Amino acid sequence: MNSADRFELDAIRHDQDAVHRRVENLDQRIDLLVRRLATPPPLADPQPSVPQQPDAESRDPVQAPSDVRCESPADVPTETSTPPPLPPAGESFELRVGTFWMARVGIVILLTGLVFLGNYAYQRFIALLGPCGKLVLLTVAGAALAGLGAWLERKSESLRNYGRVLLAGGAATIYYTTYAAHFVERLRVIDSALIGGTLLLALAGGIMWFAERRRSEPTALMAVLLSYYTSAINPIGSFTLFSNLLLTGVAVFFLVRRQWTKLSLASLVATYGSYGFWQFQQGSAAEFGLGFLASYWTLFTVAVFLASPGVLRAGFLTLNNGVFFGFAAHFFAVRHPAEFWMFALGYGVVLLGLAALAARQHGDEPSMDGAYLAQGLALVTAGFAAKLTGPQFAVVLAVESGALLACARWRHGWLYQLAAGLCAIGAFGITLDTIDAGAASPLALGGTVAALLLANAWWVKFARGEWPAREFTPHAFGFAVLGLLLTGEVISHVVAAPWLPAAFALAALTGLLAARGRMHEIAWPAQGFALWGTLLAIGQGVNGAPSPWWTPLPAIATALVLMHRWQLSRRNAALCVSVQCAFAGAATVAGAFWLRAFAHGDAWLAATSAAAIGTLIYGLATRAWPVALMGQGFTACAALAFLDGLGNGHPHWLAALAPVLAMMGTRELLARVAGRRWPALQEDWRFAEIAIGYQVAGAVMFAGWSFEYVPAEWRVVYFGALGAAHIVAGSLWPARSRIVTGALHGAAAMVMFWMHFGQDAAWLDLAALIAVPASVRWGERRAGSAGLWREAHQALMVMVLASAWLWVTRWTISHGYPGHLTAAWAVLALVVFAAGLGLRERIHRLGGFAFLALAIGRLFVVDVWRFDTLYRIVSFLVLGVVLLALSFIYHRFAGTLRRWL
Repeated sequence: MNSADRFELDAIRHDQDAVHRRVENLDQRIDLLVRRLATPPPLADPQPSVPQQPDAESRDPVQAPSDVRCESPADVPTETSTPPPLPPAGESFELRVGTFWMARVGIVILLTGLVFLGNYAYQRFIALLGPCGKLVLLTVAGAALAGLGAWLERKSESLRNYGRVLLAGGAATIYYTTYAAHFVERLRVIDSALIGGTLLLALAGGIMWFAERRRSEPTALMAVLLSYYTSAINPIGSFTLFSNLLLTGVAVFFLVRRQWTKLSLASLVATYGSYGFWQFQQGSAAEFGLGFLASYWTLFTVAVFLASPGVLRAGFLTLNNGVFFGFAAHFFAVRHPAEFWMFALGYGVVLLGLAALAARQHGDEPSMDGAYLAQGLALVTAGFAAKLTGPQFAVVLAVESGALLACARWRHGWLYQLAAGLCAIGAFGITLDTIDAGAASPLALGGTVAALLLANAWWVKFARGEWPAREFTPHAFGFAVLGLLLTGEVISHVVAAPWLPAAFALAALTGLLAARGRMHEIAWPAQGFALWGTLLAIGQGVNGAPSPWWTPLPAIATALVLMHRWQLSRRNAALCVSVQCAFAGAATVAGAFWLRAFAHGDAWLAATSAAAIGTLIYGLATRAWPVALMGQGFTACAALAFLDGLGNGHPHWLAALAPVLAMMGTRELLARVAGRRWPALQEDWRFAEIAIGYQVAGAVMFAGWSFEYVPAEWRVVYFGALGAAHIVAGSLWPARSRIVTGALHGAAAMVMFWMHFGQDAAWLDLAALIAVPASVRWGERRAGSAGLWREAHQALMVMVLASAWLWVTRWTISHGYPGHLTAAWAVLALVVFAAGLGLRERIHRLGGFAFLALAIGRLFVVDVWRFDTLYRIVSFLVLGVVLLALSFIYHRFAGTLRRWL
């Protein structure tokens, strides 16, 4: 082995030794921690213990890694530190069943068997013993069972629960024996009901004393439930109710003294369940049963007030009140149905009194008096409902709603408001149903209830202290909506149909006055009457002309007034805009249907056109852009009527011109006025671009009007002159849109000229065709820049040149000179070329070349073979002169032409 290998081996051994020492050091520290954790801390140690340090011999000269170091006092637990308690191990399901459920189920089964054994023994064997002997046997059995249970409870800790179960079973057996001594016929030895009841009372007191001494709720619960059970498995007599009363007293005692809520809840269920079983056996409720029922309720109510704060009172008292009311209501429904309202009203008043008492004695538990308050209000209302008829009950509910609102600042104010709202909804529903059924006067009943509901809207705002703030509150809004809906129903029943739009408009304006009284909750929803009035006006317009004719106008005017009111509002901008558009739209639609009812044909065209421009002027004058926007619906109606008139009829030319004029007027107002009147909308709406759209639409409509009313022989002149006039106007008052419109009209004139085949060439047609490019040229010279886009300008010139060639061709042929057509084309080429030189227009010179090409082509293709010598000579001469002349011009002015090109 060389030196390098030895050095490497020594290093490995050194590392192994260091690891072993670290492991031993860690083991020692773990043992130290285990000993300290196992040693219990002293009861009182004023001096904090100092952690023991490991011996110097056990320290490792090599520092331990950071993950196993524990040298600071914060890292090593001291002797006084207590380890956290370990959670107890959970019992298995088998142990749970064996120790808890099996004993309880077994004692119930045993007791049941004893009862059945007693019956069997009586029939078979114990009949000779007599009632006293039987009772003695049952008592001995119960005492033995109870004694065994008590002995086992004291004997062993593990059998304590089992002994308590046996003890409870023995107590129940003794209770049943006492109960049977008077109430079971075969075991009766006590004839006096008073003595039997006294014994039961004494035995119940004994059970109470025993459970109180042991302080065991399971024992008391088992004893009391088994006592209920022993009474239930035998025929139940009337005195069973008294037995239940005693057991109820026991449960209430334990609830008050020990707060055993399970026992009390079980007693409540068992008591009322036993009563229900007794009532079922009776077939109908007996008079005395109601007294026991009231006694049960009283005891449980007392328990609610005397129990400790930790007990959940609200649920317990609600169950007690609900079950009692159910049984009592059944009793009155069967025996005294006419007096049910008195019971419900009286019971509700009692619960309201208990609510006041609970608020005074248990003010820190608002759920308790809140439950009594809610149930009392419901029962008082039910009492009124059972006594009063529809109209009377509706008024009473409305008045009750106001009375409840007076308590809005009291304890549980939200509950009073909720009850008031429910009463208001009930009053509204009953009134609405009564009015629709015709059982009462709409004005008397509906007006009264509506007035009360609207007054409640103000009253709740005043009672809550919100009225001076002038703010909108949802509490008052609900009452206001109910009152206004009922008001609308009354108006619909009282006012004649033709006057309904005006009546609802008046109601909307009247409701608007509520804003003066700081009642925006009434003023805002009342504006819905205006919308409803406009809808009725629309319906009248659909069905025919209203009579009188002006009845829809108040609704339309009211909608505009409300729109302007929202225009002045400084509230939520989006909401204001939406409402303005809604009212403006309602007014314009109603106005359109109203006009439609009276105007037809030419009158409809004129009316819609006037309404379109009128709404725009109105919107500009009042700065109400929603009116102007919605009024464009009239523009759409006018355009549709215009198209329908041109397609399916022939309206008067002036009526048909009205939509065109409306379009043009709209264009002018948008382009020149709208931006100044609505500066805030200028950036988003871009009125200039919208105006161009109206101008194009107007131009198209005017073209359609022209086709309909201008004779065919004058259309070329008409459209050419119209196009030139537009171009000149657009140049005088700079507007590219007018120039474009003029160019389109000129193009239309040329297209119509081409389409008129076989028509003679008129000089006016040529003048109209030439006027278009002449006006373009004049406009460009005056404006200093091109009025049209270059491509459009060139296209228009091409069309003009083509139209001129077609006119020359038609004129030559129509005048009987078809043989001179080549010469005519050559002359035309010369004129056009000269015009191109004079105007410095390259497109003209190219047109001249094109015409020359056509002339040369015709000369060699047609003239040489078709005409005689003279015609051929003339054609060649003219064409030759033209060509020479053009050649001379090009040679003479070659330098100038180069600069132009």
